[in-house]
Amino acid sequence: MKKILLVFTALLALSFGALYFIQAQMTKPTDFSDTQMVYASDGAVRRYYQSLSDDGKIAYTLILSVIRTHPEEIEIPVLDTESFDDVFCAISYDNPDLLCLKNEGRIEMRGEKCFFIPQYTADAEACDAHSAQMLQKAEEILGGIEENMSDYARELYLHDEVCKRLQYAHTDDSIGYTTYDALVLGRAVCEGYARSMQLLLNRGGIPCYLVTGVGVDIDGKTEGHMWNVVTVGGENYYLDATWDDLDAEEIDSFSHAFFNLDEQTIAKTHLNIVPQDNACTATSANYYVAEGLLLPSFNASDRRVLTRELREAMQTGENTIEVCFATDAAFRAAQEALVDRQELSDLPLEADRKLAKQYTTVLFVQDEVMRTLQITLR
Repeated sequence: MKKILLVFTALLALSFGALYFIQAQMTKPTDFSDTQMVYASDGAVRRYYQSLSDDGKIAYTLILSVIRTHPEEIEIPVLDTESFDDVFCAISYDNPDLLCLKNEGRIEMRGEKCFFIPQYTADAEACDAHSAQMLQKAEEILGGIEENMSDYARELYLHDEVCKRLQYAHTDDSIGYTTYDALVLGRAVCEGYARSMQLLLNRGGIPCYLVTGVGVDIDGKTEGHMWNVVTVGGENYYLDATWDDLDAEEIDSFSHAFFNLDEQTIAKTHLNIVPQDNACTATSANYYVAEGLLLPSFNASDRRVLTRELREAMQTGENTIEVCFATDAAFRAAQEALVDRQELSDLPLEADRKLAKQYTTVLFVQDEVMRTLQITLR
């Protein structure tokens, strides 16, 4: 009996040893070194992916490759909270077509393994339906791009389409943050505008990514904000479609005051930009520069530019023109002449007396900070 007992004890010890070995294997961190980094060179603009650590890029890859199937959990390399936040932000900011992922995901450690536990705003079936609708709207808009359009012309077309189709979502806090809200529902806050521009521009062949910061209005009030950086002609520019869309009861139009700005100009109204180094130093693709509408002064010659532009707008039925002044003095001179001396109503007659008879109202919109004037005939 004693001998049998010793044998049994030895076998029992071996069994516990095997159990311990299996448990250790289960809690040991997974080796992700052979992960296929499919998003490293897929041709998409992944500004935030590029800023991640090596393990962060692996986590990004593992999550994005399966997240649209709505898994309950995804194993990723071990990351601290700050590093995971960077990954989560990168996935969100790089992929404007990704819907239904809440901002409340978390990581969970089990032994030495790390898991991402996502949360969703809708089930996979509903999310797929929304995605299909969103992409259909995007393709509808992209279908308006003509074959020989320059990068600048494509960007301008897509910017104008977004401003025409969207209304700013003032009241409902649950609407406006996604490309679905913007392109399908037609209502968006700045995030929806920026994500829509990102989706459309990237699919239209114009590199574009999101930036965040603080917007400062004319009264000095600040608010969190999101807009874009675009690459045109090999140069980077800031683009803010939200602030270009002049939705209001008395104004149903849009401007180009924030179309392709450099760092110096955007700094008048947009602060604390993240990421910081966006190399937006060029001006050639700025709307007013490219269109010949940046006026150095307001003299007789500059006034003729206004009448010429207004004549062309009246002839084509557009009925709206806008210009920008290179200096504060030039802007004030135009303001004094057109508003203070009430010469604004003379412009349609100077442009085309016959066509001017069709209109009864001249709507004048000015932005003192950006030094822009917009004139609309109604």
